[in-house]
Amino acid sequence: FLRYCTQEFIDRFKQSAIRIIKNYIERFSGEFNLILETEKQFEFALEQALISGQIDLIKKFNEKGELEAIEIVDFKERDLSEMTTDYVKQLRLYAIAAMRSLGFQPKRAVVHHLDEGTRSEVDISEEALKSMEFEVKETIENIISRRFPKKAKKKSCDICDWKWICTKREK
Repeated sequence: FLRYCTQEFIDRFKQSAIRIIKNYIERFSGEFNLILETEKQFEFALEQALISGQIDLIKKFNEKGELEAIEIVDFKERDLSEMTTDYVKQLRLYAIAAMRSLGFQPKRAVVHHLDEGTRSEVDISEEALKSMEFEVKETIENIISRRFPKKAKKKSCDICDWKWICTKREK
């Protein structure tokens, strides 16, 4: 992406990144002592699949810095409303991974919106995680069975190269 950009764009991009980092340090440096792991890899088996990924940040939940539970943090540039549900699913899957792969008990999961310097908490209750696990198992089964139910949105259909011949296109 950047190799095709003008120098002016690259300079603006760098300045924006510097601003975001400075704002993050100013607002949240008091929590740096709670950092337990960064970019923590995980891997666990679920049904006939291997689930793997990387959690941006794992923090100690206890204000004293003791490890009684953890907080999972995922950094995002912006909160686009259509992507919000994907963030929720992602953090719920991270919470499951923290328990199954890393042996941690997640107490809270948050999306940290870097552009805005705000946080959104994600429900990781037992019920929410059970629902997420069911959804993942269902997806695994669909992949194994080669069933790919249509889930296109009008916006996706509008920009798709196949929109003129697709019989399942949203109108």
